[in-house]
Amino acid sequence: MCATERCASCPSLWRVDHDHLDVARERVRLHLSRGLYDAALQDVDQALASAPDDAELQRLRVVALLDSGRSQWALDAANHALVADPDDPTLHLLASMALSRLGHHGDAVAAAGESARLAPFEPEPQRQLARAYAAGGPQWSAEARLAAGRALELGPREADSHLAMVDAVFPQGRRPGRRDLELAEHHVRAALDLEPESPMALNELARIQMARRRPAAAAGTLARAVSGSPQEQLFHANMDVALTNNVAIAHWALFLSVFIIGRIDAIPERPRFGIIAGLSLLAVGFIVVRLLREVPTARGAYLRGFARRQPLVAIWACLLLVGVLAFLLGAATGFAGAYGIGVGCLLVGAVLSWVAWARNR
Repeated sequence: MCATERCASCPSLWRVDHDHLDVARERVRLHLSRGLYDAALQDVDQALASAPDDAELQRLRVVALLDSGRSQWALDAANHALVADPDDPTLHLLASMALSRLGHHGDAVAAAGESARLAPFEPEPQRQLARAYAAGGPQWSAEARLAAGRALELGPREADSHLAMVDAVFPQGRRPGRRDLELAEHHVRAALDLEPESPMALNELARIQMARRRPAAAAGTLARAVSGSPQEQLFHANMDVALTNNVAIAHWALFLSVFIIGRIDAIPERPRFGIIAGLSLLAVGFIVVRLLREVPTARGAYLRGFARRQPLVAIWACLLLVGVLAFLLGAATGFAGAYGIGVGCLLVGAVLSWVAWARNR
């Protein structure tokens, strides 16, 4: 007798198998909550091997693929599951998320719209529809705001509904007008009233602070967001922007100071080296103080991750440090060659700053 026939003839075995799947689902959810995506995928694949038609396990597999950054695989998994259950609104929702990350904004709108049609009284499909419209470009701004408004009607006491409106009026990568910025901040504050330590709300608040040219406040807010969700790469990317801004401020302030002081013939060479060395220490101190303030914990791990994500900026920062050491050496020894090395580092750093800007734009 095969295993299936044995289970069919013994209800207790069906109950054990059902309980086993419940445990497997909970274990996958626990892995996902901890950011252990590979472990989640391993467990969900093992569970699906014994229950390939389990709808919840299929959804969890799509979520694990999405959260681990495997957007194309997530889309393929969602489409595969939709063949068996084309009326599952959650699968259409997840497919829309994957399509958005792949840049297929029109298809993402269609998938989110289908999810909203199948679940007309749920706010999450409307939230995803708003995000998909917003990502598609300014030509869909009105539709994005309409969907976000519908999400607020369906879930007025949910922070994510307010954040969907923020996405609609202040999409990633675009500069909002003054009124849109005020509206975005209003909804971010409303989201934080509902969930004071929401990492996503804190990230949106930091984006608004950066748009208002308050980088120090933005960096502090992002530090709170990262501490609340250390696995979220978007928060780290925004933290990288804040740290890069600090390097840029220190570099260009020192660059201009060296250029101006170098043009003042009335200052003797040795005192000139001393002034430049003092300014160099101020530049390094500025970066260090900002780093201590903006990254309160696990600085070593953050800096290693920063070097992997932003290698050009990391090289730029190292060149700035080498330049500062050269200026200090020149001030201590009077060696004119050290001054030339320092200036050379600043010039190469200036080139790297433009390359990094073009790459990250």
